[in-house]
Amino acid sequence: MVDLPNGIYLISSGSSRNNFVGRPRSDPMSQTPQKVISLPPSPDADAPKWVIEKLPNGRYRLKALGAPTGIRGGLLWAYDDEVEDTEDAEVEEWHLRPYRSVSPGSASHYTIEWATGGAGWVRQSNEPYTQIAVAPLSGQGKEEELWTVVHIPMPSDESPGQLTPASESSGEESD
Repeated sequence: MVDLPNGIYLISSGSSRNNFVGRPRSDPMSQTPQKVISLPPSPDADAPKWVIEKLPNGRYRLKALGAPTGIRGGLLWAYDDEVEDTEDAEVEEWHLRPYRSVSPGSASHYTIEWATGGAGWVRQSNEPYTQIAVAPLSGQGKEEELWTVVHIPMPSDESPGQLTPASESSGEESD
């Protein structure tokens, strides 16, 4: 099991480091929920930031531009902090499972799985602005089920300004 530190991250789809997912910055939280979508390729500096927070139970809460994520109708949504858990809208906890060991300095691939079972994040299309699904995973590491998670060091970290693959920042060892 992976142990990512609390912090700011970039999440991109599959092996591409610039096919990010999230909420566009121009998308205000005036209406909730907001879709979590695949975005057009962009440099890291323009990518939406995620807050990954480790919970005491070992699971994670993932926040898109500060808004916690959840599932509604088999799709991934970002809710404001005051969302009421209902049958149709619930802020969820997630497991981030490494797909395979990677060499130092390379990107870290994960499946992002619904903690309460049986499904995970799935990119439905290569087209930008497509909402991310939460659906059963194949277990075969298909490109649309894998996510690159990159920690963004804060100024107090050893190498400010550099993007660090999540496996390096967590102390995870490579095979």
